[in-house]
Parts: sequence; structure tokens; C-alpha cells
Amino acid sequence: MSFYRGAGVSDIQPCNSAASTVLVAGGLVTLVSGALAKSSSTSNVITGVCLETRASTDSDYATAKNILVDLLGPNSLVFCDNVTGTLTKAMEGQFFKLSSTAGVVADAGTATDTPAAALVLELVTFVSATAGYFKVNGLKHLRPAA
Repeated sequence: MSFYRGAGVSDIQPCNSAASTVLVAGGLVTLVSGALAKSSSTSNVITGVCLETRASTDSDYATAKNILVDLLGPNSLVFCDNVTGTLTKAMEGQFFKLSSTAGVVADAGTATDTPAAALVLELVTFVSATAGYFKVNGLKHLRPAA
């Protein structure tokens, strides 16, 4: 239960994961100082969908290594089958935050018509009370360099 590419062409790339960083396959991630981090309810930018789990019990956990990420482009949609709260058809077009659960849960309780900080998901297609297709806003790797 998490995020999956729903539309668009996959762009699977290895991205640096710092030593001692837990990542969840199917979670949204962002690059922070050149290394992957789990996206959260305060994230303003998303890099992509993590394709590999990195657990604290892994033998190479204390070592930096590359992790595969499906980088999301401007026309990409993600399918989330793990929405907290209750989605409704009327929420299509509204903006949402991630829950604080490791970037793997969209939070229906944050739905609003007005985009603002950390509202990184826009519901495009309602599927059920706990699932939908979302456009990801604030794609980090598409922003111009500062």
C-alpha cells in the first residue's frame, strides 16, 4: 500500500542514499543535500517514487549507496492506494499533503482548493474512499538551479 506510477513514462534512475537512511519502496522521496530522504507532511518538493526498501537491518545500512527511484515528470500521475481519511469524488481538483507516515500515505483531511506549502498532491481521479490518481506538484528535479 503506497504510491505507484499511474501514467507517464518511467524514468528509473539510481539516486544517492546517505548512510543509515531508512527508505520505503512505494514511498515518495525527495533529494536533500544530494541524498534521498522520505517525503513527509512538511515536504514542499518531491523527486519521485522510491523503488527499493532500505531497512535498518540491512547489512549495508551504515554505508551510502544508490537506490532506484522512478523520477516523476510534469505529466506523471501517481496512484495512491493508501489514503488516510475519506476521499470523495467532490475532492477531484483539490490539493493534499502527505501524512507523516514515511511518504506512503496521502491525507484526505488536508484537502483544500487553494495550493499552498506542502500541498504536493492534486487529486485528478477519484477511485475509492482510500484510493485515487494524483498529480504531484513541486517536482524538485524540474526546478531551475538556484
